[in-house]
Amino acid sequence: MGYPTINDEPVGVCPRCGKDVYEQKPGFFCADSVCGFAVWKKNKFFEFKRKEVTRESVAALLKDGRVFITGLYSDRTKKTYDAYIVMDDTDGKFVHFKIEFPPKDDTGND
Repeated sequence: MGYPTINDEPVGVCPRCGKDVYEQKPGFFCADSVCGFAVWKKNKFFEFKRKEVTRESVAALLKDGRVFITGLYSDRTKKTYDAYIVMDDTDGKFVHFKIEFPPKDDTGND
């Protein structure tokens, strides 16, 4: 790893190779540099939603593949909403994300 780790505790397990993922200054990286898994803190998807990539959100993404985030910003409506951010990793150079909305209950409430 090029940068020193911010915390010696791993954030989680790499979904590509199974090794530990650590937080470093620019993001969260697999301990195996050949693997190439990384979630950058300056991530365009999160920036468009006006949210930061945090240790807690990456830990949830690594554990469950998704994390529930409140106050996501919609550029189209200029409003905020709550939804799951789902990690959509295709083993490519970059990890991608998508939005999933929680199911509505029978009363029509969230």
